[in-house]
Amino acid sequence: MNRRGFALLAVLWTLVALGAFTATAMLVAHQGMNASRNRLALVRGAWAQEACVEILEARYWVDRDVRQLDSVDLGWGAWCTASLEDPTSKLNLNVAAAGQLLAVLSNDSLVDALLDWRDPDTVPRAHGAEATWYRQAHRRPPRNASLESVGELHLVRGFDALPEGRLAELFTTAGSGRINLNGASLEVLRALGGDGEAIAAARAAHVGPWQLRNLDELLSAIPMSRRSQLVNHFQELAATTSFAPERFLLHAAGGVRGLAAIAQELLEVAPAGHRLAVLRREVP
Repeated sequence: MNRRGFALLAVLWTLVALGAFTATAMLVAHQGMNASRNRLALVRGAWAQEACVEILEARYWVDRDVRQLDSVDLGWGAWCTASLEDPTSKLNLNVAAAGQLLAVLSNDSLVDALLDWRDPDTVPRAHGAEATWYRQAHRRPPRNASLESVGELHLVRGFDALPEGRLAELFTTAGSGRINLNGASLEVLRALGGDGEAIAAARAAHVGPWQLRNLDELLSAIPMSRRSQLVNHFQELAATTSFAPERFLLHAAGGVRGLAAIAQELLEVAPAGHRLAVLRREVP
């Protein structure tokens, strides 16, 4: 009886071990299938993403106002999106002067906190904050260098209370710092050393097969009674503005519906002839 009981117990343990081994093997196989499926989805997503880059470039050269492709269906479940961001339509956080930042933010405390964050010294401005304040608040201390992205603003005192999407509409960390007068919003135009409202009105009233091409055209489109302020800042405007995008940031993504894996890419491109030349390529 003892031998039979031992044999039965051995058989039961063997069955348990075989069941565990089978379950483990099935789990590994399932994980392997998911990994293979995700890799395949990423490959298909990468091709879809490149397709949207080509489609957006082609449409941009037909109509320069086209800057966005929303979820293009490429068939067989593949989709892609792409957008062109013009950094010169926004205010560059790393090169903007205090007066320009104040014209957009209308808040001395925010301006001083931002300037303290990006400048190399450790002395706080009148309304700013340096490392001591951040340590007391148990927060990361200032970078004391240029910001890497607009998202970094939420680490700066006071900016964490502002909507991230709104900050992204107004600011950038890319580009030379010039402002495209044909693309900037009224809020950004106010940062210029002139009459931002007059520039916006002249741009809206301009009639012709092209956008404003130079400061002379801009001045001619502004009533004489409002030209003086712009004339007084003519040299400054010439040095800090443009009338067309210098470069674009091209954001592209692609994937397969029903699968979580998404291929993404950021390209820095510049208009060159009838194409957008790729200057830099970055995969997040």
